[in-house]
Amino acid sequence: MLTSFPLSSPRRVKVCVCSFALHATQLTNINFGAYSRCGCAHACLHTAIETTLWAMEWAVAELVNHPETQQKLRREMDTVLGAGHQVTEPDTHRLPYLQAVVKEALRLRMAIPLLVPHMN
Repeated sequence: MLTSFPLSSPRRVKVCVCSFALHATQLTNINFGAYSRCGCAHACLHTAIETTLWAMEWAVAELVNHPETQQKLRREMDTVLGAGHQVTEPDTHRLPYLQAVVKEALRLRMAIPLLVPHMN
């Protein structure tokens, strides 16, 4: 049985698209088996990877088109982390210019448009 949780409920977060797909297969009495569940999980993962990839591609393209920004970012990373140090997730909190560059790239070229065509 599919349960609906109020919007403010933390349990609502745990209900995902895959559970709706599984519920639909139970209602129709069609047994798609593991292939259906695997396909749904693959689609969710693929969508997440694809949008992240688009955002990264646009960020790199913007840095290529703005070498002065790229040089300033490189200077910040070399100063804060040291030359040749690879940036890790905890390091990003110490790199405010990197955070600004990422936010600006996402603002300029977001992976998913906000004004998706819809019907009222």
